[in-house]
Amino acid sequence: MADQTQSGLATRCLHFLRRRSAEFWICWTLGVLFFVAGLLTEDPQNPDPSVSDLVATSLLIGAFFGGTPAAIVWAVRRSARALRERRGTHVPQGAWPPAVAAQPPPPNYRALAEPAAPHGMQYFGTRDLHHWIRDAAITRWNVGHYGDAVTVAAQLLSSRTQQKVLRFDLSERHLMREVFGADEPKPGTVRLRFFNEPDEPTRRSRLESARGLADACYGIRNVAAHHADLGWPPIQAFGYLMMFSVLASWIEEAHVYRKG
Repeated sequence: MADQTQSGLATRCLHFLRRRSAEFWICWTLGVLFFVAGLLTEDPQNPDPSVSDLVATSLLIGAFFGGTPAAIVWAVRRSARALRERRGTHVPQGAWPPAVAAQPPPPNYRALAEPAAPHGMQYFGTRDLHHWIRDAAITRWNVGHYGDAVTVAAQLLSSRTQQKVLRFDLSERHLMREVFGADEPKPGTVRLRFFNEPDEPTRRSRLESARGLADACYGIRNVAAHHADLGWPPIQAFGYLMMFSVLASWIEEAHVYRKG
């Protein structure tokens, strides 16, 4: 029982010491130094003091020179805390600040480590990609497998397109050429069209652009899939992911068009 009591007391003492701030230890050190100095300093009016007098005097000196800074630090901290509470900006220890507590922490998407861009421009990161591409690529991207990130994003985009048009017999480049075909869909086939555009020339231009972009994207995907040791730098791989991101947003925007 006595061992358990001593162990609990030791644990509480260690917990107390770990929670002390740097200012506490500075003041404590000052007190010890002045205590030792008081022990070693001779009093000319009392050249042969008793041990109790010497210890008492040294304790008073150490308490004064160590306790005074501690009291000042404590008073400043309390005043600052009271001022923050009055302004409504005080945040209890371990709590989210008011501006952050209203919303969950942002996802841990790692952006490209690039210097600030000139003329007010900003570099983009993976968080700025279309959500299909971002969610597919982020795991591989964060461990430095940039070529794999491009490959996985391409596979996911193909799967999303299959689900949108309900064509599971085609995939990737063949699927894109089918859904962005310029001809009218025959029975059993399907096309993607940009009916939101105001006129037919603009719709036709968007369709041709989407077909060319999809062809370029899946050409890159084939290079990444067949050459695993490419070692693409992040800025190059991110450029390819941006291409897939644009294509993904167009596919999500497009309307499914079928006959029969």
